[in-house]
Amino acid sequence: MRLDRKEDVPRVIAEFVAFKGPAFLEVLIDPDAGVYPMVGPGQGYDAMITGDFIAARHEVQIEPPGPSEMF
Repeated sequence: MRLDRKEDVPRVIAEFVAFKGPAFLEVLIDPDAGVYPMVGPGQGYDAMITGDFIAARHEVQIEPPGPSEMF
């Protein structure tokens, strides 16, 4: 199931939760939204970005992904 319109959130979530059996929900968001915590492309969980309101366990140096790590 795909959720891509804000006005559909209540209906889609209710249908998703009520579904009997395994399910997958794809939620599309604004690509510029700051949704935290986040793991960047090609990064491991130890490089998790926590944002302004979640305390980080340690300082993270963000390394840009190489060409083969983009997808």
